[in-house]
Parts: sequence; C-alpha cells; structure tokens
Amino acid sequence: MDVMIFGSRVDGVALVAGQVMLVAIGLLVLGLFPPAVGRMLLVPVTDRGRAHILSHALTAGAALVGRGPIDGSYVVYGERSRIAPTLYDDGVMALAGSAPLCGTAS
Repeated sequence: MDVMIFGSRVDGVALVAGQVMLVAIGLLVLGLFPPAVGRMLLVPVTDRGRAHILSHALTAGAALVGRGPIDGSYVVYGERSRIAPTLYDDGVMALAGSAPLCGTAS
C-alpha cells in the first residue's frame, strides 16, 4: 500500500516505521524531562554553570543526592519549578534523575 505525503508516494512499511520511530523519540524525550518533584540530574554546559551549580540548586531548596555520571554533574532531589529557572540562566540542564541515567547515589 502506498500513501501520498506532500505530493510524494511513501511505502506503507516506511510510513509505519516512521511513526514507530517518532513514538520512540517522543518517549525518550519524555523520559529525560525532569519531574515536577523528584530526582534530577543537573548537568553544567557552561563554565558559569559549573561554578554555580550546587550553590543555586541548594539555595532553591534542592537536597543533594550525590555526584552525577557526567563530569561536574550532580543528582539532586527537589522541585523543578524552584530549581530550574536560575540554573537554566547559568547554563545548567536539568534532566530526569532516573536510575539508568544516574546510577546509584554516592
């Protein structure tokens, strides 16, 4: 079965494969999105972020869980709405602090 998309013929198998890939990418992105409250992996992407990561997170009420798997990263427990705004401004990404991503607490 062929389907017309944007004026081009697309094989039905390719269409299904594309849809499956989009769902998988969506689940991966959702899996990395930090929770509203819970464990988060804070990863600095700038020198400023690296210098201020812990002080800003702790000032925002986060509790330190341990070092993260990436150099300069930390796992914290707290509220995303309190932690993320100041960290984003300093060049720190907040990701979901799931066990596969963060490993065990240190």
